Amino acid sequence: DLKPSISGLDLLNSIRRHPPFETGHSRLDHCLWNGSIKQSSPSFASTQAVPPKLFGLSRRQHLQIEGPPGAGKTKLALGLAIRGRAASVSYGDERLDNVVEVLFIVRSLIQSEYSDSSVPNLIDKILSGVHLVRITSSAELGFFFKNLPRWLERNNKVKLIVLDSITAHTRYVSMSINDRSIIASIVRDGLMIASSRYSCAIVVTTQLTTKLSGRGAILITPDFQSNAWSTTKMWRTVLAYNQDGSRRAVVAVNDRSNQLFKFEPITFEIDSIGIYDPESLIQNTQNTN
Repeated sequence: DLKPSISGLDLLNSIRRHPPFETGHSRLDHCLWNGSIKQSSPSFASTQAVPPKLFGLSRRQHLQIEGPPGAGKTKLALGLAIRGRAASVSYGDERLDNVVEVLFIVRSLIQSEYSDSSVPNLIDKILSGVHLVRITSSAELGFFFKNLPRWLERNNKVKLIVLDSITAHTRYVSMSINDRSIIASIVRDGLMIASSRYSCAIVVTTQLTTKLSGRGAILITPDFQSNAWSTTKMWRTVLAYNQDGSRRAVVAVNDRSNQLFKFEPITFEIDSIGIYDPESLIQNTQNTN
């Protein structure tokens, strides 16, 4: 049987400062930082709060990534997972039991990025803490999340869970509203336990469920909003294309009071292991010339 709650020592360890999961894009990392809304408020300047040196997705934080096919949803999630794992094995200490693991991925995507690293066998070390679970049906989706707490009990170093995507097996026209509600409830319960009991950060990607027409937006597949799988404060990152073909991301925070705070759009591009800031890349190139 699972323990009904964590011990006092486990709780203290779970709330201590941990390095966040970074996306590879500093502006996006800042938006995902838990204190970003507070810093954006007029009263923040009058406080003594000092922003952290590192930004990104924190333990127990929930992020939903939305966008059309090809917009970069998987790449963004991939970057969070691989960069978090790489930073952990590069700077962590296995003996101190502070090396985190993630639930996701494929080998070939990361070889080009880390093949020249000074850390011996870094790619193998990264992948040793990456768990890929392939789900091919809505029944498997429900079964896996029903047993997720027990899986995390055996793999308690996992601190980031990526579900890519939650709509892949909940978009079937044959699924009734009741069937979809049951799956959503199972996924929500599993993720909430992973977040609260095991201090996992949660990332879920979704596909668009509407299309635009002359009559407005039309629902083409069953909708699956973030409140269907999370009951806590939610960070949403919506990916889209600009008219010139460049990519943009808009981060919004939706809390329990349904107040929505949107950040300014952020331009990004994708690479082999995630996303990056093209403006920062241009600036770095100019500085080296």
